[in-house]
Amino acid sequence: MCGTQHARHCAGSADALLRDLEPTAAKLLDRHQILRPWRVTVAYIYEYTDYTDSNTANLSNPRLSLSTEYALREWLVLGLSYRYGAQREHGGNVSQAGVNEFTDNQVMLTVTASPKFRF
Repeated sequence: MCGTQHARHCAGSADALLRDLEPTAAKLLDRHQILRPWRVTVAYIYEYTDYTDSNTANLSNPRLSLSTEYALREWLVLGLSYRYGAQREHGGNVSQAGVNEFTDNQVMLTVTASPKFRF
Protein backbone atom coordinates (compact mmCIF):
# COMPACT_ATOMS: atom_id res chain seq x y z
CA MET A 1 0.00 0.00 0.00
CA CYS A 2 1.01 3.58 -0.57
CA GLY A 3 1.86 5.69 2.46
CA THR A 4 1.93 9.47 2.44
CA GLN A 5 5.67 9.56 1.73
CA HIS A 6 5.31 7.22 -1.24
CA ALA A 7 2.12 8.76 -2.67
CA ARG A 8 3.91 10.42 -5.58
CA HIS A 9 5.63 7.16 -6.54
CA CYS A 10 2.37 5.16 -6.28
CA ALA A 11 0.40 7.73 -8.29
CA GLY A 12 3.06 7.57 -10.99
CA SER A 13 2.89 3.77 -10.99
CA ALA A 14 -0.92 3.81 -11.28
CA ASP A 15 -0.75 6.28 -14.17
CA ALA A 16 1.83 4.12 -15.93
CA LEU A 17 -0.30 1.00 -15.40
CA LEU A 18 -3.41 2.71 -16.81
CA ARG A 19 -1.40 4.05 -19.75
CA ASP A 20 -0.16 0.52 -20.50
CA LEU A 21 -3.62 -1.04 -20.20
CA GLU A 22 -5.50 1.58 -22.22
CA PRO A 23 -4.57 0.34 -25.75
CA THR A 24 -5.31 -3.26 -24.73
CA ALA A 25 -8.74 -2.34 -23.36
CA ALA A 26 -9.58 -0.31 -26.47
CA LYS A 27 -8.64 -3.21 -28.77
CA LEU A 28 -10.70 -5.62 -26.66
CA LEU A 29 -13.79 -3.35 -26.75
CA ASP A 30 -13.52 -2.82 -30.52
CA ARG A 31 -13.28 -6.53 -31.14
CA HIS A 32 -16.29 -7.49 -28.98
CA GLN A 33 -18.71 -4.68 -29.84
CA ILE A 34 -22.07 -6.28 -30.70
CA LEU A 35 -24.31 -3.28 -31.51
CA ARG A 36 -23.59 0.33 -32.16
CA PRO A 37 -25.65 2.76 -30.07
CA TRP A 38 -29.34 1.99 -30.63
CA ARG A 39 -32.30 3.81 -29.08
CA VAL A 40 -35.96 2.81 -28.94
CA THR A 41 -38.82 5.00 -27.69
CA VAL A 42 -42.46 4.02 -27.07
CA ALA A 43 -45.22 6.34 -25.88
CA TYR A 44 -49.00 5.93 -25.50
CA ILE A 45 -51.49 8.60 -24.51
CA TYR A 46 -55.25 8.20 -24.06
CA GLU A 47 -57.41 11.26 -23.49
CA TYR A 48 -61.12 11.13 -22.78
CA THR A 49 -63.28 14.24 -22.53
CA ASP A 50 -66.53 13.61 -20.68
CA TYR A 51 -69.30 16.17 -21.12
CA THR A 52 -71.46 14.71 -18.35
CA ASP A 53 -73.83 17.66 -17.91
CA SER A 54 -74.58 18.17 -21.58
CA ASN A 55 -76.00 16.50 -24.67
CA THR A 56 -72.67 17.02 -26.46
CA ALA A 57 -70.86 13.87 -27.55
CA ASN A 58 -67.86 12.79 -25.47
CA LEU A 59 -64.48 12.57 -27.19
CA SER A 60 -61.66 10.02 -26.95
CA ASN A 61 -58.19 10.58 -28.39
CA PRO A 62 -55.77 7.64 -28.33
CA ARG A 63 -52.21 8.28 -29.58
CA LEU A 64 -49.31 5.87 -30.03
CA SER A 65 -45.75 6.73 -30.97
CA LEU A 66 -42.92 4.26 -31.73
CA SER A 67 -39.46 5.31 -32.83
CA THR A 68 -36.02 3.84 -33.17
CA GLU A 69 -32.63 5.34 -33.97
CA TYR A 70 -29.47 3.52 -34.96
CA ALA A 71 -26.07 5.23 -35.07
CA LEU A 72 -24.31 4.13 -38.26
CA ARG A 73 -21.35 6.32 -37.30
CA GLU A 74 -20.78 8.70 -34.41
CA TRP A 75 -21.99 11.54 -36.64
CA LEU A 76 -24.59 9.66 -38.77
CA VAL A 77 -27.93 8.42 -37.35
CA LEU A 78 -30.70 6.53 -39.14
CA GLY A 79 -34.19 6.85 -37.64
CA LEU A 80 -37.57 5.25 -38.21
CA SER A 81 -40.76 6.36 -36.47
CA TYR A 82 -44.47 5.54 -36.55
CA ARG A 83 -47.26 7.65 -35.11
CA TYR A 84 -50.95 6.73 -34.76
CA GLY A 85 -53.65 9.12 -33.65
CA ALA A 86 -57.43 8.98 -33.65
CA GLN A 87 -60.43 10.91 -32.41
CA ARG A 88 -63.82 9.34 -31.73
CA GLU A 89 -67.14 10.69 -30.53
CA HIS A 90 -69.09 8.66 -27.96
CA GLY A 91 -72.78 9.02 -27.09
CA GLY A 92 -74.54 12.32 -26.79
CA ASN A 93 -77.24 13.68 -29.05
CA VAL A 94 -75.27 16.58 -30.52
CA SER A 95 -71.98 16.34 -32.39
CA GLN A 96 -69.53 19.12 -31.70
CA ALA A 97 -69.39 21.71 -34.47
CA GLY A 98 -66.11 21.53 -36.37
CA VAL A 99 -65.01 18.30 -34.68
CA ASN A 100 -64.72 15.28 -36.94
CA GLU A 101 -63.72 11.72 -36.20
CA PHE A 102 -60.42 10.75 -37.75
CA THR A 103 -57.63 8.18 -37.83
CA ASP A 104 -54.10 9.27 -38.67
CA ASN A 105 -51.10 7.05 -39.45
CA GLN A 106 -47.66 8.51 -40.09
CA VAL A 107 -44.36 6.80 -40.89
CA MET A 108 -41.13 8.75 -41.12
CA LEU A 109 -37.62 7.68 -42.11
CA THR A 110 -34.87 10.14 -41.19
CA VAL A 111 -31.14 10.39 -41.78
CA THR A 112 -29.32 12.84 -39.54
CA ALA A 113 -25.75 13.91 -40.20
CA SER A 114 -24.09 16.05 -37.56
CA PRO A 115 -20.39 16.39 -38.31
CA LYS A 116 -18.36 18.19 -35.70
CA PHE A 117 -17.14 21.55 -36.93
CA ARG A 118 -14.68 23.62 -34.95
CA PHE A 119 -15.26 27.36 -35.02
